[in-house]
Amino acid sequence: MRRAALALVAIAWPAHAGPCRQFQDLGFLPDVLTPDGATLDARGGVVIAAESVRLQRAIDTDASLQDWRFGAGGKHELGKRAVIAPGLVVVAPTVLAADLELENADSSPALGVHYRADAKVSPLAAPKLTMVTYRDHNLGSMTSELTVAKLSAAPPSGAVALVAYAGDTPRSWAAISTADGDELTLYAVDHCVLQIPGTIATRAGDRITLAWLDDTGHLGARTRAIEVRR
Repeated sequence: MRRAALALVAIAWPAHAGPCRQFQDLGFLPDVLTPDGATLDARGGVVIAAESVRLQRAIDTDASLQDWRFGAGGKHELGKRAVIAPGLVVVAPTVLAADLELENADSSPALGVHYRADAKVSPLAAPKLTMVTYRDHNLGSMTSELTVAKLSAAPPSGAVALVAYAGDTPRSWAAISTADGDELTLYAVDHCVLQIPGTIATRAGDRITLAWLDDTGHLGARTRAIEVRR
């Protein structure tokens, strides 16, 4: 995946205690999850996620929600932003041309994409799960809460995030990584990671549904309601 360069705004964060006290500044950088050269259709867009990072100075609270522009043929316009979940957005082009450049707020290029209004993208099927579990003890010195979705089948090709809902409200999401194996973290309290503003805890007894988000901004079908186990 290709991370976009961007202009950062310095802010003050309190020093962290405990095992992470050496990391004085935590913040977010945007991670562009759509691959360079992807083809967008009329319903999708570029997927951008907020990633918590340790830096020499703190940055904006949610850099993935900045203003992103699309450009083509000398014309540049703000994209239309849809919030999928806290810290996870899809930015659709308003400049409609066959070849587009996604740009940061400072006009630096992030990646190139193609646009075809008649492109057909099949929605992803609902995730296949064994269970969703919650733990709040025996997690080590840095993590105090952990909610994990255990998959019974690998994420489908093109999936970049697993989104958790309570009713129709998105509460959190998990990025897809081959290193995760068959388990994806839906919610965690990790004292070395800055939690995305707006994230809603998912704990034992909650009932949630889950859906894949693909790399060109389409949400797939949701699972049936699943009760989180302890």
